[in-house]
Amino acid sequence: SETYDRESKDLLALQDDIARQVVNSLHVLLSPDSRAALSSATTVDPLAYDYYLRGRAYLRLPRDEANLKFAVELFRKAVARYAGFADAYAGLCDGFLGLYSVDRDVAHFESAESACHRALTLDRRSASVYIALGNLYRSSGQYEQAIAEFNAALSLNRSLPDAHLGLGDTYMEKSEPETAEQHYRTAIELQPNYWQALMSMGNFLFEIGRVGEAIPYYRRISELMPESETAFNNMGAAYFVTGDFERASVAWQRSLDLEPSSTAYANVASSEFFIGHYDRAISLYHKAVELAPEDYQQWGNLGDAYRHSEFGREMAEPMYRNAIRLAENRLRINPSDAGTLALAGHYCASIGDREQASKYIADASGLAPGNMYVHYNSATAWAALGEKEMALQALKRALASGYPWHIAKADANLKELRTLPQFEALKPRQP
Repeated sequence: SETYDRESKDLLALQDDIARQVVNSLHVLLSPDSRAALSSATTVDPLAYDYYLRGRAYLRLPRDEANLKFAVELFRKAVARYAGFADAYAGLCDGFLGLYSVDRDVAHFESAESACHRALTLDRRSASVYIALGNLYRSSGQYEQAIAEFNAALSLNRSLPDAHLGLGDTYMEKSEPETAEQHYRTAIELQPNYWQALMSMGNFLFEIGRVGEAIPYYRRISELMPESETAFNNMGAAYFVTGDFERASVAWQRSLDLEPSSTAYANVASSEFFIGHYDRAISLYHKAVELAPEDYQQWGNLGDAYRHSEFGREMAEPMYRNAIRLAENRLRINPSDAGTLALAGHYCASIGDREQASKYIADASGLAPGNMYVHYNSATAWAALGEKEMALQALKRALASGYPWHIAKADANLKELRTLPQFEALKPRQP
């Protein structure tokens, strides 16, 4: 009912005025903190705020390297215009963490850490700051601190899907899948067409072995965002794990057509590896490494392909050693990363380092006793060390947790077990 005449540069101050007028008109009782927040003037530079909003828009796009770099650059422009912009520093933290998840470059994690702490010193009342801090703590394995930060964000605003996604990811890494699933579903309820919520739910179902249930989520993302290479990548992986190799190949090729990413090349390479085309796999894994040279998994994949090719262990060992070095860099940031520990165990076993392989496997199993990927990588490690009985026991646990039999049967890393009568006995009975 009121009229407000302001210049465009005063739009943020205008928002504050309207908020105060609404509170006063409705006679709303506010806490001292909330009233203090309303009474403090907003002085963010309008152009800085525009950069910030555009950066957030890029973060809501598929998390590929190009989008994340655009987001980081926009947040940098925002803080260059206004050095006290806490939310922009939180955006920088999120952007750098996204890059770290893509390329495993430790420098990106360190940049995220610096941006997050700067955000916190500037504003302790911003929900986005607490979400960024939660993601930072989760990435470094400090799960209780992460949960506290996400809950702090929700105490400020109960309708934040990203806070629930952060809680879901954290509880998943704490091996509490039931609680994780509740938060993923809450995030989807809050924003049913938010691709990140759908992706998180799909990835969760994939991770716990309910792969068939994940496919509709990936398919929905591909409908909402037909240019998302990540959606087709993950959908291809889901089809591959369920045994539908034809659909997997189509989805992965579509992903490569959209964006020749490291993950896309690695997935196509893996399909070649599992059908025994090791030379083709090597060529594709090399393309994956070129795009993500800090990703320990791509170097480990190269090691596997070389080990079973005509080149043999002579070419495989330097690949594995590089994978181990990069995996240890990641473990320095998050020593509780069970998946990385298990893969490091496989790499060490593949070069004959029994002592270190055994330690990594034990640590991974202690942290995630119900994780099918930890069990499976333990099986391939024990097989590489010639411990067939221990490999069979680990494989049995992996299959019982949902790991696909047809992939285990085709994996060259388990070829030492295939001639054993106990191996075929592990094949799950058809219902």
